[in-house]
Amino acid sequence: MKKIFIVLKIPLFFILCILLMMNNCQRKFDTLLGPGVVNLNFAEQITTWAGAYAVIKPDRTLWMWGRNDTGHLGNGSLEHDFTPKQIKEIKQAAAIHMRSGHVLTADTDGNIWYWGYNVTRMYNDIVKRPIKISSLKGVVQIDISSDNFRLLRNDGTVWQLEWSYKKPRQWLEPKQIQSYNNIIQISEGMLLTNYGVICDVDPYGVRNDVNVSELKQINNIKQVQYVFNRRTLVLKNDGTVWAWGKNYAGQNGDGTLIDREYPVKVLNLENVKKISANFSFNLAIKDDGTVWFWGFTGKEGEKKTYQNLPIIINGLKNVIQIYAMPESMIKTHDGSYWLINITKEEKFIPYKVFMD
Repeated sequence: MKKIFIVLKIPLFFILCILLMMNNCQRKFDTLLGPGVVNLNFAEQITTWAGAYAVIKPDRTLWMWGRNDTGHLGNGSLEHDFTPKQIKEIKQAAAIHMRSGHVLTADTDGNIWYWGYNVTRMYNDIVKRPIKISSLKGVVQIDISSDNFRLLRNDGTVWQLEWSYKKPRQWLEPKQIQSYNNIIQISEGMLLTNYGVICDVDPYGVRNDVNVSELKQINNIKQVQYVFNRRTLVLKNDGTVWAWGKNYAGQNGDGTLIDREYPVKVLNLENVKKISANFSFNLAIKDDGTVWFWGFTGKEGEKKTYQNLPIIINGLKNVIQIYAMPESMIKTHDGSYWLINITKEEKFIPYKVFMD
């Protein structure tokens, strides 16, 4: 019986190795991150870019407002409109992302919509109203980084949306990125699996790999925020937040201005349930619904100011969603939306957005 046991054990070992390889997190350090339980809410989404704002409300209607330099409000013009308006073309929005003057949206019927600055040059330079460009059912998240358009489906697969460079140029059908499965979040080309592993899928990404031995302390990842070529922020299931990368304004939250090649714990911050990061600062929601901030805060005269340890943003409570930008967007439990200027003189003063 003992010899039979050994014979059976060896094939089982190789089977397990094969299963691990199938997940294709292609960097060696990824296997050290360990399993995780992730429960991110993709049903309602908020996004902002360069003074423009978009909200998918609980009834799945899409609303936009703000600056409109590249037609990304989808109202048929280039006029700014600071009163939220519904995008009538899209009846049941499922996911949205706005970046670099263009917008990509998926609806529950599987239609993919595009408008704003036209990166493909197949239409006019600016697309002022939403147009259908492709289809893919089950999209729960959209990620735009550089000229890469990626779609995350509810089955954990990741798809790339591309266009043909041959004339006449046209959008191509979404193509699945075969190497990646069981994905539950995308952040600027970084992927998070349902067992807490992070992988970098961005072919243009240039960043230092993290030292393998230092990643042993990072496991059970719940959420990741990757800021391209700057830093990585991760939320663990135990409610702690860890960061590594550039730290010129205290964005790593460890009380220093030292860049980190390996993860450091964000100090004075526990019981966190969501994080959001942009190029110069971070936001976090704690279990009690409060919002915390650390990083670049703006200028006082010629002097740049920063906060290298998390501080609470007063005047906010019962917050359930955040999106970090110079004018960040926040949603509270009662369904209301708020904006906060982070890097202006009126910094940290929230004001409510009124929608019909």
